[in-house]
Amino acid sequence: MTLRTLVNNMYKNNFNKNKMNVLIVGCGEIAGRLDINNSSMLDPPLTHAGAFIKDGRFYIKGCVEPDKQKRQEFMKFWEIPDGYDDIKEIKNVAGKFDVISVCTLTSFHFEVLLGIIDLEPKLVFAEKPLTNSIDKTQIIVDKFKNANIKLVVNHTRRWNKDIIKFKTELRSDKRRSLRSINGLYNKGILNNGTHVVDLLYMLFDNIKLISIGNPIYDYSPDDPSIPFHLETSDNVPININCGNANDYSLFEFQFVFSNSIICMENGGESWRERKVEPSKIYNRFKTLGNGSIWKSDSLKVYEDIINNIHDSIKFNSSINSSGQTAMLSQKLCNKILEKAKINSI
Repeated sequence: MTLRTLVNNMYKNNFNKNKMNVLIVGCGEIAGRLDINNSSMLDPPLTHAGAFIKDGRFYIKGCVEPDKQKRQEFMKFWEIPDGYDDIKEIKNVAGKFDVISVCTLTSFHFEVLLGIIDLEPKLVFAEKPLTNSIDKTQIIVDKFKNANIKLVVNHTRRWNKDIIKFKTELRSDKRRSLRSINGLYNKGILNNGTHVVDLLYMLFDNIKLISIGNPIYDYSPDDPSIPFHLETSDNVPININCGNANDYSLFEFQFVFSNSIICMENGGESWRERKVEPSKIYNRFKTLGNGSIWKSDSLKVYEDIINNIHDSIKFNSSINSSGQTAMLSQKLCNKILEKAKINSI
């Protein structure tokens, strides 16, 4: 059964009265278009709309998109009854939407998020970074807290089961001494670098910036990729280097332990562990074996995100990735960016 068939069947039947109403702002790829060609409901959803629909406890009641053709195509495919050119068109409907997804370009986030407050949703699910400046992000986080609106930021790896398990192992005796961490990313310190820093904040209580390298302008003039060096509170070195986004997508980590190396590859789609073993060539030497590779359930992360959103609203469960955690990551990335600007003068 395709996503579209499921959508049509659900909306033709009167199953929506007990569902949570959703508004999606922005009708681009991550909002729902990536799932238009998703051939089977057995495939994990890749978008906000696909995830809300597959979960079954939500009803997408409206969407906002200034591009009329894009909006109409989005509404037709996902069977959305209400469409708007602008968030400002939605008036006198406070509480109409339980959840609002913000999937616009980052440059529009601040204005959109401010406008959402008057709609009084229970929760907002926003793409990262939350805004394009740390001052604006602080304003949004404070205003949402004062308005008692839950804020979820789409740092997807905070829901990744393999990373959550790895975090638990880091705090146990299963892993021996951590010696160093190496990371690779591209496509902007704010755009993708926030994922790098957010993951590190997820794994470690504290990290501090030591130095930065020369920027690579592979994303936008205002958001280059920048290599940087950090340390954990235990003085474990963290070296983050960059590739060029014009070559290919890059997001990987290597965790060097005293008895093994753990690698997170292809953005977390697969993991590799190489354990210490006696050298087959040199007596009294130890080396690393070829290791084992296993696939992650990272593509199922949107199902976990939507479940977390549902439980946060219904049972007041804690949110894996909040405005506060996102702001912490953005502060460090902004610091790296500002240092790069000073160095270039």
